[in-house]
Amino acid sequence: MKKLAHIFLLVGIVLTACEQHEMSGAELSELSLLSVGLDGNTDLLIHSLKSALVVEPTELTDAEIEGLRWMREEEKLAGDLYALFNAEYAMRIFANISRSENTHTNAVIYLLEQFEIEDPAVDASGVFANETLQGIYSDLKAAGEVSLLEALKVGAYVEELDILDLEQRLEDTCNEDIELVYENLLRGSRNHLRAFTRVLAQNGFDYEPTLLSDEYYTETIAAEMERGRGAGNCALGYGYANRKNGNGGLSGGSSSSVCDRIPASGGTGQ
Repeated sequence: MKKLAHIFLLVGIVLTACEQHEMSGAELSELSLLSVGLDGNTDLLIHSLKSALVVEPTELTDAEIEGLRWMREEEKLAGDLYALFNAEYAMRIFANISRSENTHTNAVIYLLEQFEIEDPAVDASGVFANETLQGIYSDLKAAGEVSLLEALKVGAYVEELDILDLEQRLEDTCNEDIELVYENLLRGSRNHLRAFTRVLAQNGFDYEPTLLSDEYYTETIAAEMERGRGAGNCALGYGYANRKNGNGGLSGGSSSSVCDRIPASGGTGQ
């Protein structure tokens, strides 16, 4: 009887574990998929992310595919710049955030693989398939090589750019897997922006946003480091109002998004 009791107990434990693992996409998106260092460098926990993604067969829109390709190279751009500046100035923030950007890049690569989208990036540092990103990299590289202060300012600018682009890409999708990755990348970019502006302040420079609206920037910098919890894009209404020439702050978004037009359960297939 004791042996049977042990068997039933083990079966119960296994069933409970399976029930706990079968969480909805909404519940999984609330879990922390980030590892945040004391200085704000934010890694995506790739193993946990892979477990959280559903990746069901679906036909992505052209905007979703273009967005994944763009974000793949933009995350590479950030990592390449920070690695370059770390080699030149040997400052810890560049080493730490460069490593973090590698995890961000790997998250987007995983999505490309799952959706069978060809990776547009090349291995060479500082080289990009997208001509626009190639031009941005060249300009920012030249600016950051002037001095350590300028390199730190470039770091803050890159994170502003990441934030705006991620929010734009979130406007273009309601695919749960893409949203989950982008939302966590967005939290990481805001953390990195906080980190760069804090180091700039420690060096006597008061950074002012170039791309983000003043209100959005102020609220972001004043907030605590984000550790992976929070509502998704549709709930918070992130959008183009966060641009420097727009209106509104963290809660200000565009009047309409793809989430308004396509029910979350309806998928993104064409």
